[in-house]
Amino acid sequence: MVTEADDSTVVVANTVTFSTPANFASAVAMTYKPTALSLATSVSNRGRYLIADAQTESPAPKYLEIGAVYDPAKGYAVASVALSPTASTYKDYLSKTIQWVQTADSNYRMDAHLHPNNSIDADSADNFILKFRNNFGKATSLYGYVSFSYDTASNFLQAKRRYIYSYDPVTFVASYTEDPAFAAADHYVNLSGGVYKLVASRANASRLYLFSSPLIWEFLSS
Repeated sequence: MVTEADDSTVVVANTVTFSTPANFASAVAMTYKPTALSLATSVSNRGRYLIADAQTESPAPKYLEIGAVYDPAKGYAVASVALSPTASTYKDYLSKTIQWVQTADSNYRMDAHLHPNNSIDADSADNFILKFRNNFGKATSLYGYVSFSYDTASNFLQAKRRYIYSYDPVTFVASYTEDPAFAAADHYVNLSGGVYKLVASRANASRLYLFSSPLIWEFLSS
């Protein structure tokens, strides 16, 4: 702040205020509303997308998101939830942000951005319902993940292979081996009643649309 004491004297006072960053829970609870979402025309390795059941924002579609409750044995649910047009938060968008990571079979593993140790998995124990499961580090139960392909013409999401997760108990180095008993290879993702699962028939596949994440992930240069 600069003040003039008289015609010939200038007094300069500098005030610096420091504060700690907001905690994570407070930061993600802040209101967030992007100007618009844009449909993705292709999928790229480590790209982040929102997966919707409609290709327009009006009426409001529902988006695939990681559930709020963690079960050490089963993981997180894969839920279908709409975004509020007026009261959405950063957490609402983060929980619906999925990172697509290219796998050894040239398909994609789908990781939850909000809980990035968890990837989408499916098995016969519950009729191939999709869920997010721990695939990195120490785990109470060992499961795996499913690799997917996405057809931008049909908008179908198709399971290709399943990989079983394991890790060295001393070094915690992870390893993944293909599941030879996976019975849902080439099955399609179906969304019905808010539940995502794999189905054999293409006729029962649900059209799912990818929107590019509106959040900015790059590090600032200055």
